[in-house]
Amino acid sequence: MSKKNLKYVVYSFFLFLSIEIIVQSKGYGIIDYLKSVTIFEEYDSRLESSLGVKFSNGLTGDVTPESWKSTSQIGTENSGEPVESKARVIHLFELLSDEVRVLPDSVKSDLKIVVIVSHLVNRGLSSGGTYDPGLGALYIATESDSGVVPDEYVASTFHHELSSMLMEKYSFDEIGWRNILGKDFKYESDKNPFYFIAVLERDVEIKEEEYYFKRGLVSYYGETGVENDYNEYVGMIFSEPEKMRSLISEYPKIKEKYAYIKSFYLSIDEGFKPSFDKIDAG
Repeated sequence: MSKKNLKYVVYSFFLFLSIEIIVQSKGYGIIDYLKSVTIFEEYDSRLESSLGVKFSNGLTGDVTPESWKSTSQIGTENSGEPVESKARVIHLFELLSDEVRVLPDSVKSDLKIVVIVSHLVNRGLSSGGTYDPGLGALYIATESDSGVVPDEYVASTFHHELSSMLMEKYSFDEIGWRNILGKDFKYESDKNPFYFIAVLERDVEIKEEEYYFKRGLVSYYGETGVENDYNEYVGMIFSEPEKMRSLISEYPKIKEKYAYIKSFYLSIDEGFKPSFDKIDAG
């Protein structure tokens, strides 16, 4: 063996050993690690081929929200760490691919990539999700301070963030939405411009659900304004249709706002009809 080849073998050995030490510190061996990388690549490739949407675990340069790169964001904490559990990643990809499948083709074409992260920090604040219409990307946090979040929450966040993209692209009529609530109705954010930040920092009093239902809101988060109110409706429509069916049968304002969203979504594409039929059929 030449000195050059010997040097290469020694270098490769120590490189392999270094990787082995790193991945073992995370609880699995190098062979498992290499298999997991291959599995993720093959799985993502298969989903992208069948759905036309790419899936990614963690933020990388090419999927980082464009808004984070602006000069106004310099010095602001923004981060999205990958989900560590391989089994959890596969489960989340499967869960979210099912949500993609309920979308009409016209809407799928607007969605390019779904990014899962463990925790998401957006502009220095912990966030459940965000979106980037330019990249056609959705970003979904799958863990909270108390641990792994339920599947329904992940699915709801997917539709919550997607609905903002649709709201922007298809010019959702906010005035009509407010007219349903009445001229005397005010969101908490109308009265306090810092209310949204207070909610994200968990510095607000959260009342019983019944209080919000009577106000025509499906969650306390809806108090942060028209967009999040609308987002929360959409999230529930797609992830908890039984609960939405129950609410529209009992609360007139919720029924009106549900009908308003249904009309908006069907104006985008009639392919959304099966999702609303799950609620209406009850």
